[in-house]
Amino acid sequence: MKRWFAVAALLLVLLGSGFWLRPLGAIFLYRDAVLWSRGVESRTAEVNGQRLHYLSQGSGRPLVILPGLLANAADASPLLKAFAPRRRAVALDLLGQCESSRPAIPYSVSGQRSSANAL
Repeated sequence: MKRWFAVAALLLVLLGSGFWLRPLGAIFLYRDAVLWSRGVESRTAEVNGQRLHYLSQGSGRPLVILPGLLANAADASPLLKAFAPRRRAVALDLLGQCESSRPAIPYSVSGQRSSANAL
């Protein structure tokens, strides 16, 4: 049932959004529909004046999942599903990735770490 919903959502998006003009937008909408159908919540938080996007699933003590430098929070969705029965799994988009802010600052591991800790 959930898969059919995702397929129907994709078809609606492809027809309604002008897929030939913005193919990545349609792909991201499909990804978001699939994550939503799995019970994953997409949220943003303001941290140190910057917007951080994260995905969350489950309840209890939080377990923060940090993606690699070329990955994003959506790539960690299998981990969210695996940890959700026991913990609140949170996958973070680091600064400069996907829906998080892209400030004109030098990016460093320590800077990303401080943003993650503040969240």
